[in-house]
Amino acid sequence: MMQIENDAARKIRFYYGFGKRQVRVVGGRQPGYYIRVPTYSNHPGKLCPRSQSEATMRKATDSILRPILLSVMILPLILAIPSGVEAQGRTPEQRAAFQAINAIEDLNARLEAIEGFIQKWPQSGYVISCLQVGLRTAAEIDPESDLVIEYAERYIKAYASRGEALAYSAAASMLNEAGAHAEKVDEYIAKALEGAADIPARSRVSIFMNAATIADARDAIEKAIGYQRQALELNPGLGYAQVQLANYLVKANQLDEAEGIIINAIIQSPDDPTTRETFENFATRRTNGRNTDTYRTRIISEAADDLLAASEDELQTKQMLAVAFVKLGVLTERAKEYADEIAGMISPADGGAALLAGATAVGQVRLALGNHQGVLDALEPVRMLAGPYDFDFHLTRGMALESLGQDRAAITEYFETAAMITYPSIMELLEPLWEKVNPDQSLEEHQTALREGLESWHPEGEFEVPADWTGKVVLAELFTGAECPPCVASDLAYDGLIAYYPNTIAAVLVHHVHIPGPDPMTNPDTEARMAYYGRGIVGGTPTSIFDGTDSSVGGGGAAAGKGKFGAYGWALEQHLAMPAVLDIDLAGKIENDELEMSAKVTFDVQELRDNPNLRLRVVLAEEELHYEGSNGVAEHRMVVRAFIGAAGRPRR
Repeated sequence: MMQIENDAARKIRFYYGFGKRQVRVVGGRQPGYYIRVPTYSNHPGKLCPRSQSEATMRKATDSILRPILLSVMILPLILAIPSGVEAQGRTPEQRAAFQAINAIEDLNARLEAIEGFIQKWPQSGYVISCLQVGLRTAAEIDPESDLVIEYAERYIKAYASRGEALAYSAAASMLNEAGAHAEKVDEYIAKALEGAADIPARSRVSIFMNAATIADARDAIEKAIGYQRQALELNPGLGYAQVQLANYLVKANQLDEAEGIIINAIIQSPDDPTTRETFENFATRRTNGRNTDTYRTRIISEAADDLLAASEDELQTKQMLAVAFVKLGVLTERAKEYADEIAGMISPADGGAALLAGATAVGQVRLALGNHQGVLDALEPVRMLAGPYDFDFHLTRGMALESLGQDRAAITEYFETAAMITYPSIMELLEPLWEKVNPDQSLEEHQTALREGLESWHPEGEFEVPADWTGKVVLAELFTGAECPPCVASDLAYDGLIAYYPNTIAAVLVHHVHIPGPDPMTNPDTEARMAYYGRGIVGGTPTSIFDGTDSSVGGGGAAAGKGKFGAYGWALEQHLAMPAVLDIDLAGKIENDELEMSAKVTFDVQELRDNPNLRLRVVLAEEELHYEGSNGVAEHRMVVRAFIGAAGRPRR
């Protein structure tokens, strides 16, 4: 037996001042447990007004939340905001008014409505959009009128807070699209290029791409190629920018370089209509319309060989190639061979995301080859990993079910996506099938009911502990932010984990960080924990990590919470089945406003004994806290307040 002690064994004083509470202890056999302390806060208000600056919010976090750690009655801070001003707000009333403007067919009446909106809500976030509509509407009436320039100048002034160069670039692009005031187009894009060096690299991409489009409109094709190359230097992975560069190269008769770009683009995005059209047109031009199919097969095969030779991830590359082959109608035998290899290579050890991607690729190939039962065999084991955004999974499985005559099951599968997102390719299949099976029922009403059900979803029952459970506890950590819209699904999914899995099975921690905006639940220890994992693992929010090794990213809106819960639950149960390597016994109590804790760790693994970096982390987490950030989530559970001891690497 070996005992590890650090700051967890010292006495910590907390000034919560609302009486003594018994500490509940959660122990187990995995490093990284927490003390759950009941909340003392029933305050229904916000901790801080969301309009505070990040610096002020950080100060509020450090001076108010950090010292108390265990929540007490938190008084909301007051920030003086000028009355009648809603800085860049977007209220439902404003949204409805803006939508009504776009529906006005009479152009002059539309302009009057725009001016009325701006006069009524001068600080609305829709003002820039109104000016954009105004510019295009004025150009429809008379592209060379002074009114077009007036709207352009107002748009630039309103947009300039985001960057003057971007404002000029956007105005130039709109005038160019409208065929209006060529001299102003040239003036604005020149100003945008002059100021491009002063803005972040990612924002510069759009300026160079707009400059390329304008140069192309002026038949200055070499300039267009130059600007497009500059855009791709800043963001090499931008698929549509690559295709556009290829189109410019074709115009300049630089066909060899264009070929390489186009073939790589079509392999990566065989479903993209623009890429598909560019590829087909190029193949026809390259062959003068003769033996085009042979040419297509040859260059795709050669490109596939090159990609595999250069790839560091053979499995992922073969997934991409197999799907591209069947969607482009070439090399189908090779696609089947790759699919069979993939089916034999993927395993739960690769992680949920890799397992889902591999199974979906196998299903897509089998669907294209007419093996519909094979599709179901490939996809059934990973169903719980597929959320509403996993479009290819639901489309592939739905089409296989429909082909096998299982119409109702196919409808249910299509609705896994369509209840929340109405992808045209899903709806084209769902609508006639719904009419066939449910001719007297409204698809829209059913869709609405399903969406509402997803948004109010919560898990039913409680996890049934396996008979062979060894006492293992899985550590689940979520990095999230109250200003993060896609974090909503992950927040709700973690609420589901807390409700469904006993705390003897899952130790759940939620770390708040200032991404993408200030979050008063953030504290130095949550930021240190994020830094400990590093940007390679926690590059943003939401990010979920199980047992410190298995991470997954991505979230969504409230309706995606059920899907994320399924994926997180799968990962948690995979780790639960792994053997435990040590025992941790925790003891603690609160007495006389002091929290006293001790911890004992027992293990027999020599590798752990010899590891000089082994550390015990003990975490104080608040069971429930009320704060409504801009993403609308108001109730937060298991919010990390402090690490007793370092949150990550040892502090020197």
